[in-house]
Amino acid sequence: MPSLSRRLKPCSTAGWTTISIKMFDKEVTKKDIEKFHISWLFKELNINDEDVTNSESPDFIIKYDGRKIGIEVVSCHSLEIESNGRLNRQKTDDFLHDLLKEYEKDIRDQGESNCAISVSFDERIYQVRKLKKVKDEIVDEINGRREYLKGREWNDCKYVHSVDEYKLTVDYLEVNRWEAFWAIPAKPENILKCIEQKEKLLPKYYERNKDKGIDEYWLVIDFVYDGPSDVLNVVVPNVQTGFERVYLVKYGDIFRVK
Repeated sequence: MPSLSRRLKPCSTAGWTTISIKMFDKEVTKKDIEKFHISWLFKELNINDEDVTNSESPDFIIKYDGRKIGIEVVSCHSLEIESNGRLNRQKTDDFLHDLLKEYEKDIRDQGESNCAISVSFDERIYQVRKLKKVKDEIVDEINGRREYLKGREWNDCKYVHSVDEYKLTVDYLEVNRWEAFWAIPAKPENILKCIEQKEKLLPKYYERNKDKGIDEYWLVIDFVYDGPSDVLNVVVPNVQTGFERVYLVKYGDIFRVK
């Protein structure tokens, strides 16, 4: 099996449309984000945009080396895998986005302006299953962090990591999230769980797409949201899967484990 372990320079991907993603811009689709995250792999394999077709189950169909390949993408979030074996961060992110927009409206109605507020959340927020029950507590923590900025005492927060305020000279108010994610480094066993999760769906893909002429399927495990994980020096033993290839990707870092 030819190996591929590369670190590409973080430059623009030739032949690909650059996607500028705001963290909670609802106009950017999940498909756009998936395509952006794995564009480094396509660049490395000299796969042009016109050779890629958006799909569902699998996520993409590409033309490569005279063959038609089904590409399935899965994101590896170590904390989520270790807590319940599933990847379900998007629900929490949507909740936090809505909470901050509601907070923005509330303080605007109270007369606040000329300010941009950035909120950073602690990773522990992803362990909360009933988010609505802690909504008021989160708002209290945001207010508490803001009071701390004014020099007043405030106890440690459970869910809000930090709050920064930037005073503006224009009549404008915005409350947004500062960082995307904090995550613990992925472990080899978590990679295997990602493979196992998608392996269960592979027979359905073959059956559903038997008339599309797909020759084989590849799995791409995306580590963009997995904090400081290193995908170039991961040892994953005993990779047993029906996927012909399995890649780990994190921007320009690419590692083939099968």
